[in-house]
Amino acid sequence: LLSYSQIKQKNYVEAEKNISLMLNENEQSPDAIFLRANIKSAKGEFLNALKDLDYAIARKPKNADAFILGMYVLANLNQWNKVEYAGITALKFHPENVKIIVMISNAICQQGRYDEAEQWLAKALSVQPTYYEIYKVRTRICLARNDIQEAYNMLSMLDDIKTDSDLYLVRALYFTKIGDPTKAIQMAQQALILDTNNQEAKDFINKIRI
Repeated sequence: LLSYSQIKQKNYVEAEKNISLMLNENEQSPDAIFLRANIKSAKGEFLNALKDLDYAIARKPKNADAFILGMYVLANLNQWNKVEYAGITALKFHPENVKIIVMISNAICQQGRYDEAEQWLAKALSVQPTYYEIYKVRTRICLARNDIQEAYNMLSMLDDIKTDSDLYLVRALYFTKIGDPTKAIQMAQQALILDTNNQEAKDFINKIRI
């Protein structure tokens, strides 16, 4: 618990010390290895993080956070088909986890299967209709279909959320659609401030500057 708290506070040096103590007691501890995966992910060491997550999930498949971290890591590697597969696997153990359901929807959206993505969003709505990330993915779908007004309506509902890196990237996509590249870059840059590993934001900035 102490290590987990330190990771949340981005105090990775102290967290690593405590994880080392755990591994000294039991070098096969799935909890310690999962925590180590969190640190590797935070540092952008995604392939190494996946190795730890494979081990942790194999031994503790009921750890929903491990699946969610794995999906995040795969997303930053642009492996959306694997994000989808990991999520569907996770639902066998966590069928009502709305975050996993929405992450599956987003992965399917990223692959251009918008009708299917909406079906997953409908499932998420039936579980927890107030979960804001549902509307974030819905905005992506609207933008892909050039439904600009509905995208605006979705984003207006999320105006008060200022700590979500991916949401800022979605805002960047919106401003690109309405022809405001300056504002779009500002939004993408804020996405990177909140999450320096947001690969989609990095790719977006590089593309729009070209």
